Amino acid sequence: MPGYIDLHTHILHDIDDGPRTLNEAVMLARGLVDAGYEAVVATPHACEGSPTPPLIKERVSELQQELNRQQITLKILPGSELHIEPQTVKRLNVTEALTLNGSRYLLLELPFFQPLPVYLMPMLHTLKTEGYQTIIAHPERVLALQNDPQLLYTLHEAGVIYPRLWEAV
Repeated sequence: MPGYIDLHTHILHDIDDGPRTLNEAVMLARGLVDAGYEAVVATPHACEGSPTPPLIKERVSELQQELNRQQITLKILPGSELHIEPQTVKRLNVTEALTLNGSRYLLLELPFFQPLPVYLMPMLHTLKTEGYQTIIAHPERVLALQNDPQLLYTLHEAGVIYPRLWEAV
């Protein structure tokens, strides 16, 4: 029976708030395999084009090579957790930002404590029109959504999908 796949993992070393070293990343990978995972999408925080897709892919490759060398059976796939910004669509279209493993699914992070950007709904419409499927990363942390749960429905109607909230709390 196939194992689990994690679509939102900060497993890459020395790139965001994930592990500091390659050794720490390997230890995380061992734990994931022990918990039944067979693949993860590495989704470091990406904001205004940083870290770059080449850097993310380089770290994915380094980690995968080390896992293979140590015979750890976890597959690492490239992606990013895109912090919303006015240039998000442009960055996606010119490959300055990564979707989940090169798919049309993108993991979008909204601001936690600030109001939702005024360009959010037009951006979601553009993303949907261009064939992207937006997944909101940890919506339970977004104060605007906490204060107005109706916004979850509004975003869903705009084509957004969510992780299962009851597993995140």
